[in-house]
Order: sequence, then C-alpha cells, then structure tokens
Amino acid sequence: MNTEIPSDRIQRILVIRRNRMGDMICTLPLIRALREKFPKVVIRVACEKTGEPIARACGAVDEVVVLKKGVNRLHTLLRNLRSLRGFDLAIGVKAGYDRHLAAMVRWSGAACRIGFSPDGKTGCYNYPLPLPQFNERQIESCLRLLVPLGIEQAPEDLHLDLPSGASGFAEQLAVEKGFSQRYLTVFNLSSNRDQWESEKYAALGRLLLDKTGGLIGLSCLPQDRSRADEIMRDIDSRDVFVFHSPGPLDLAAILKRANLLVTPEGGVAHLAAATNTPAIILWPRGGPFDKWNSRLSCHHDLRATGALETVSVEAVWTVIEQKFLHDPISS
Repeated sequence: MNTEIPSDRIQRILVIRRNRMGDMICTLPLIRALREKFPKVVIRVACEKTGEPIARACGAVDEVVVLKKGVNRLHTLLRNLRSLRGFDLAIGVKAGYDRHLAAMVRWSGAACRIGFSPDGKTGCYNYPLPLPQFNERQIESCLRLLVPLGIEQAPEDLHLDLPSGASGFAEQLAVEKGFSQRYLTVFNLSSNRDQWESEKYAALGRLLLDKTGGLIGLSCLPQDRSRADEIMRDIDSRDVFVFHSPGPLDLAAILKRANLLVTPEGGVAHLAAATNTPAIILWPRGGPFDKWNSRLSCHHDLRATGALETVSVEAVWTVIEQKFLHDPISS
C-alpha cells in the first residue's frame, strides 16, 4: 500500500461528497486544508444538489458540479463520467465505506485515489485508509483522509462565504421585521428527523418574549407553514413572525444576525456551526451524537431520554437563562 502522495504530482483535485447539507459542511475543513497545501491547483467538488450551495460558499473551491442521478448505479456512473475525469487526485469523502462512492472515485481515472476501505484493502482506492471508529466525529474522520498527503492536522474552519443575494435577503427581512436592534431568537420548525411539539415552542416563545423584549422568527419550509402559523397564533404577539428562506445560505445569513437558535439536530444545526450562531440543539435518544455534535462553546446540546417530546420546556428555559440571557437586550 502506498503511504504518501508526492505533492508535485497534483495539479487538479476532485472531491466527491454525496449526501446532505450537513455532510458538506463537515467537509469544508478538508477542502480548505487542501487549498492550504496546494494553493495553485484546481479543486472541483462533485456533490448532490443539497450540498451544492455549501460547496459554492467555500472560497477554496474552484468548480462545483452536481451529480446526476441515474436509474441504477451503473447508469449514474455513466451520466457523471465526464465531470469526474481529468484529475490527478480524487478523494471519496465519507466516514465509512460506500461502494457507489468508491466506484465513482475509481472511474475518475485519477492516478491517486483516497478513501476509507474495509481492512485497508485497496479495491477502488490506491491510497486506502482503515475505516474510522463508529463514534469518531465526522469532521475528524474527513480530515483523516488527508494523511496520505502529509496533512496530519488542520483547523475546523466551517465558515461560509455568503453571496450578496443571501446577505441582501437577511438585510431586507431585518428592516421589514425590525430585528436589527432587538434580541432575535429563531425557532427552526422543519426537520427530517424527530420534531419538538408545537405547544412547547409556543410556551418557550412566550417566556422569551417576556424576558427579552425581543422578537421570535419561526423558520420553516413551505410544507410546515400551517404549523408555524399555529405556533404564532398560540404565542399571540406581534413580536413573532414566520419566514421561509429561499435556500440554506439565505437562512445562514439570518442566523448570523440571530442571538439564539433553537433547533432539532440536523442540517440547520450545522448551519449554526458554520455561522457561529448561539444555539440549543435538541437531540433524541439514540441519535448519532458523537459523530455529529458541535464543539462550539456557544452551542448547548440537550439530549432527550427518548423522543424529542421528552425534552421539557423547563429544561430548555433553564439552559437559556443560565447560558444565553446574561444581558439579552444589549446582546
């Protein structure tokens, strides 16, 4: 097995990262470490549609291509072959072994191919790495893929270079709702995982408005608008508003202006890590906590004893009072 790749052989790098938005955010430190190591090479990211906006918001990336879906794995490979070819180095980014991903890396034809492989066997990778431990943090697993390049350590830089359109969306909403000078709490109501109950969001919202004199923004996808409207009616205050962000970077721009986010674990929690937004992250029991939890000092993880419904309003409010509301009005 090869151990280290000569740097002078690398002119074009392909990073393949499938899966969702949070996975791409966890890949940003790897991409930035590649740019630091190879300041003049071309770096292309091939990803699924959900990861595209995040990849484009990384200044270390030169090119982004969205992987096309086929009717089966072979058809998918054939549809994407042109965008995967012509690279000296290809990295399959996943904290484990994925045969589909490995095949993409192999079909890229890159002379140097890095990825995790069972028992360190070469297979599709000629620079394979043994599988990470199940509970290893996702970011750390991704960064270990750089060892064959002689990169042993790299900063966990998750920041996003937000486009002007996203910043403009946040500015327009700030003017419209008047939260530029007021304490803003965002409740994320949309999640593809377990959700907290609407009545608990409403009860927490009333406590926050009474304590902070600020505003509450209910962030939701269009399919959750009726739930958001129900919570807004239950809180019964003109200081609550519902908003839908056109895309994840627009939401990130809002989060940069927020004083606090309350959200189930998932993609929006990763956005909060990328924007350094203070957050309470609600975790159901049995969730992949060790792989995905944030280590930011401004984040607090609340782990349920079962489903998220077992997290009480009192538990969340206690954390808010102790950690986030020392001087809310001037924050």
